[in-house]
Amino acid sequence: MQSGNISSYSYNAPNMGDNSPLPVVQRSRATQPHVSPVGSSSTSWRGAPSLPPTSSRQVAPSNRPGSRSTQDARNGLFDPRNYLPPGSSLLRSPALEVTHVEPPPRFFNGAPDTSQLATLRAPQDISAYRVSPANLRGLQADRNGIYTRINPNQSRTYFTTVDKSVYQIGEFDNKNTTWNVLDPRSGKGVATLERRNGTWTPKDVAPSPVTYPSTPRGRVLRALDDSINGVRQARTQLNNAWSRSTKWAMDKLFNRSNFSDGDKAAIKRGFDGTLRDLEQNKREGARRLIIGYEGGPNSPSAVAFNDGTISFSRYAVNTMRPADLRELTVHEHTHTGAGTADHWYLTRNHDRFPNWGGNLSPFTFQNAVNNADTLARSSSVLESNV
Repeated sequence: MQSGNISSYSYNAPNMGDNSPLPVVQRSRATQPHVSPVGSSSTSWRGAPSLPPTSSRQVAPSNRPGSRSTQDARNGLFDPRNYLPPGSSLLRSPALEVTHVEPPPRFFNGAPDTSQLATLRAPQDISAYRVSPANLRGLQADRNGIYTRINPNQSRTYFTTVDKSVYQIGEFDNKNTTWNVLDPRSGKGVATLERRNGTWTPKDVAPSPVTYPSTPRGRVLRALDDSINGVRQARTQLNNAWSRSTKWAMDKLFNRSNFSDGDKAAIKRGFDGTLRDLEQNKREGARRLIIGYEGGPNSPSAVAFNDGTISFSRYAVNTMRPADLRELTVHEHTHTGAGTADHWYLTRNHDRFPNWGGNLSPFTFQNAVNNADTLARSSSVLESNV
């Protein structure tokens, strides 16, 4: 079969406004895809069969086995060659499959703009609490960078270094694995240290700015770093007190008015799996994140493959807001890291919208916590809870 021209896939929908994003095409790894688009009867991919009336659609998870549309297959919607650079080594694998086709870039417009959060947090200058380096004489740091001095009365005093300066620490928080910097004059905790990238860093202090290349690849690398930092922050904020706006959004996203410890643990498991895959991608030099095709305003913004590769369109990378590109990146990693499905998509106001196949799964907490868009959006919401 010759590869199709993906530019022929223009979404010919009427202007639906900010609150009506086009849902995703999802394909089960073991089955053929269900590809009926969502919209009015006049809304379809050019060349695709007309849509059935809304009332005739089955309500089912988007990854339920379906039948491939002959026309879609002929036009190349699921042809990997349409989303990879010519000569890509990935094309040598006969088992390579497209598993997710994401909506055009203009439909990703709901992420809270959290990219500048770090600059909004008040910097914490702890230099006034430095102690003499002589306190470390004769001591060896453990694998976490902590120096322990055993005093004559068998009590213990702890030290660590931050930016080559020495600080006395105490009041270790085992749950959050943080230490407090102690004021050497009063012995009271004055700042919190957290382990970040192998070093102890004052919590909520803006990290040193990273300079990214002014290229599409640089935007992808920034989105990956923003995703990692955002999901880390979301995990921390999950168990903190929520602002009124955060609680409103979380209630709406998960169909809950009160979150039990078990509910929060389930959300955290989703964040944990997502973060593991994001961090693994980072360690691998983001080799599974590629810009594989040109795309356009009506073409898919990204596709995912069954080997974990995510291919962004150049158009999407160049035109999407950093917050939306970050949320799209998190969304994809919830699939690969947390095993989420696309039970529904979300509008800017967190309202549910049917997936590409026209399916809208029941609004249960279990479906929400296993829904890619819900986990990605909740990470943005919680990251903003500062």
